[in-house]
Amino acid sequence: MKLITSVDIPNYDFKINYDSSLIFSGSCFAENMGEKLLERKFNTTINPTGINYNPISLANSINRAINQIPVSENELFFHEGVWHHFEFHSRLSNTDKYKTLNQINTAINDFSDKLKSADFIFISLGTAMVFELNSTSQTVANCHKLPAKNFTHRIISAEEFENIWENLLNNFFTFNKKVKVVFTVSPVRYFNDGAISNSFSKAILFTGLLKLLNNSLFKSRIYYFPAYEILIDELRDYRYYAEDLIHPSTLAINYIYEKFSEAYFDKSTQNLIKQIEKILMARLHRPFNPDSNEYRKFCRKNLDKIHAILSKHPDLNFTEEINYFKKFA
Repeated sequence: MKLITSVDIPNYDFKINYDSSLIFSGSCFAENMGEKLLERKFNTTINPTGINYNPISLANSINRAINQIPVSENELFFHEGVWHHFEFHSRLSNTDKYKTLNQINTAINDFSDKLKSADFIFISLGTAMVFELNSTSQTVANCHKLPAKNFTHRIISAEEFENIWENLLNNFFTFNKKVKVVFTVSPVRYFNDGAISNSFSKAILFTGLLKLLNNSLFKSRIYYFPAYEILIDELRDYRYYAEDLIHPSTLAINYIYEKFSEAYFDKSTQNLIKQIEKILMARLHRPFNPDSNEYRKFCRKNLDKIHAILSKHPDLNFTEEINYFKKFA
C-alpha cells in the first residue's frame, strides 16, 4: 500500500565527495542542510555574511563578495545601542562601530575566497517579499527591528528575479569557472502576510528559477533540488513541522538530508559518512564509569577508527574527537 506521494529526485550529472568545497547560502534552510554536512566533516561554509531570505539581498551579498566591495564607515547605522548594516545579519553587528566594520569586511573577504574556490554552492531561496528602506529605496537583508514605517514592503516580479540572477550568474561563472550552483526553494512558509501572500511569493521564485534553469547559457552549471516538494508532498503531515507549524521539524530535516545524501553522494562517500557518524555517536556516549577498562578500550578503538580514516583522508578535522578519546584512553 502506497502511503505517500513520492517526489522524483533528478539524476544529477555530478557527485559530491570529501574533496569537494561546498557553500550553503540563503535562508535558514541553507543552514539546516549545511550544518548536516559540516557535522560530518565536509569542507562546508555556511552563510558567511549571514542569513538572506530574499533573492535580491542574497544576490547583492554574493556580488559584493565577488567584487570584494568593502563596507565603509558611513554605511553603518546606530540603533538601540548597536551598530548595524542593512545588508548584513545582526550576528555581524556590535556595540563597537569599528568592530562591526571589521567583522563585516572580514566576512566579505572570507566569502570572496570561498566563492573563488568552491566546487558547489547551494542557494536556498526563502521569499519573493522584500523590504525597501524608504530613505534610499535600498532592498534590505535585515530590518534590525527598526519601525515598519521606515520601509516599503513589496513582492518582486519573476522578471526582476530572472534579470538579477542572470547577471549575477554570468559574473559568478567568470569569477569561478568550475563552480556548479544548486538552487532550492525553502520549504519554510512565510506567513507574516498570510497564506495567500506566501503562495504568490513561492510561485514567483519557482517561475524565476524555471527561466534560469531553461537558459542554455547555464546548461550543466545550475540545478534544482526539490526540498520544498519533499516537505509539502512527501511529508504532508504536521508531525513533520516544529511547534510553530511553519518550520520543518528535526525529523523532516533529517528526512530531507537523507534524500540529499542519496542524490549527491556516491557509494564510497556514503560509506565514509556512516563511519564518521559512528565515531560522532561514540563521542556522545556517556559511560556509567569512564575510568573502567572497558571504556578505555572503547576510546582506543575509536581512536584507531579515526586514524584509519585520516590515513586516507588527512584533511578531515577530528581534533575534538581525538582530544576527547585520548582523555580516557
